[in-house]
Amino acid sequence: MPGSVEPNTLRDVERDLAHLDFSRGLTRDDIRRERPNLPRALYLDLPASKRYFKVEDVLRDALNAPNRAEGEVVREDFDEFSSRGAEDDGGPAAWGEDPIVGTHAEQQPPS
Repeated sequence: MPGSVEPNTLRDVERDLAHLDFSRGLTRDDIRRERPNLPRALYLDLPASKRYFKVEDVLRDALNAPNRAEGEVVREDFDEFSSRGAEDDGGPAAWGEDPIVGTHAEQQPPS
């Protein structure tokens, strides 16, 4: 987002959105319907299901979009089944000895 919309454009958008009535909350589609000149990059960086009650929240979410992980946009090279990261860290969660219980070897009941 920061690279896709210029700071001057953000100020213009902020001034433009200040004229909207946020009292009942607006989704990104509501905002776009009221302000069709809303930059496409900003529109796409907003979550589709969230309702906004302040201009500041709209801009904050748009600027923080790269840090938000809602799963709406997934990179083309993303492999959700890859185990590379887990293997680099010594195995997936619950791999190996449990620090609380100990080894997972089958134990014989006391005689």
